[in-house]
Amino acid sequence: MAALMTLELHNTDKLTFFAREVKRLGIELLPPDVNHSHSGFKVENSAIRYALAALKNVGAAAMDALMVERQKAGPYKDIFDFVERIDGRVINKRQFENLISAGAFDSLSPNRRQLMESLELLLRYGNEDKRSQSLFSLDITRPKLSNVEDWPSLEKLRHEFSAVGFYLTSHPLDAYGSSLEQVG
Repeated sequence: MAALMTLELHNTDKLTFFAREVKRLGIELLPPDVNHSHSGFKVENSAIRYALAALKNVGAAAMDALMVERQKAGPYKDIFDFVERIDGRVINKRQFENLISAGAFDSLSPNRRQLMESLELLLRYGNEDKRSQSLFSLDITRPKLSNVEDWPSLEKLRHEFSAVGFYLTSHPLDAYGSSLEQVG
């Protein structure tokens, strides 16, 4: 299934079908994660890890660069470590937004709204950090992220849907599952 999904990486309709089939077969489909995902779908502990390159508007080349950096220097420790290590010319703002919306940074910082609202600050920090290292070998103080509560679950799912093309982690109607079964 991972191989089939990788072949259809850019076909959201087929990925939606395969995701349902994977669930029907009792195989867990793990969400995308900058510390675990690859460009393609991979088997991970009898589950399938969602491919970074399958996310909308991110591109395989940028995700390959993210993986090369991760293999070279190890897993990303936090969101600041990520922006310090990733070249701003490789991953742009739109790609970053879709990675946030899809939950690819949840292992580093689970508050997606905080990341989204601090995105300009993070990108600026990443660029300033690289300039200062190359010019003066000085460390720049890490900025404070916006102090906001995460999006409500329906809002989080809406953003996830826009980045993935379908509801990956759950569905808005899941909360009504038992009620819907009784009606049907």
